[in-house]
Amino acid sequence: MLAGNRGRSLRMFALVALASTLSSCGDDSSSPTTPIPPQPTPIGWYKQSSNTSYGLLSVKFVTANKGVAVGVGGILRVTIDGGRTWFPPSAPTTDRLNAVAFGDTSTGVAVGLDGTALRTTDGGLTWSRPAAPIRDVLNAVTFTSPTAVRRFVSLVGDEQAADLLGTTVVAAIGPVTAAAALELGIQPTVVADAYTVEGLVRALVTHFTALEAVR
Repeated sequence: MLAGNRGRSLRMFALVALASTLSSCGDDSSSPTTPIPPQPTPIGWYKQSSNTSYGLLSVKFVTANKGVAVGVGGILRVTIDGGRTWFPPSAPTTDRLNAVAFGDTSTGVAVGLDGTALRTTDGGLTWSRPAAPIRDVLNAVTFTSPTAVRRFVSLVGDEQAADLLGTTVVAAIGPVTAAAALELGIQPTVVADAYTVEGLVRALVTHFTALEAVR
């Protein structure tokens, strides 16, 4: 009789323990069964991940959502969601890229150290080197007439031209050419006193000699 009662007690204890375990699994607050609602987009400026630790030196958006950033170590990053996420496109370089610009939503160029130049025709998803790449250091861009300035801007685009030349030494052959550049958003760094090619070269030599003297 005592053995029978003991057996029933053990079975009852096992059932209670099982029920308690099942109940606690369903009510575990640390494992919610309902999905977490989407969080609102922060307002103003907030940090994004570019998936690189290298410095980014230039960025250009070709549409409201698609943009390209370039920088140290030949880094290229593309976004197609307005900057929320960035990914590396296919690119054949490890040289530093200083600037990027687009003539339209598909065609763009990226330029950098040692004559590095890359071109894209699909909005930045893939990049290739030009057929005849320049392998010398590019130190300056020169304009020898207002027409040359306007032609350059018409090929590249107003905003793109200003962005592309924003970190480059821009030399104008004289004040008239310099004024044309300023009207189009390009800031001349050097303006020749003698309005000839020789005067322009001398002005550039003077500029870079002065830079070397203070380094």
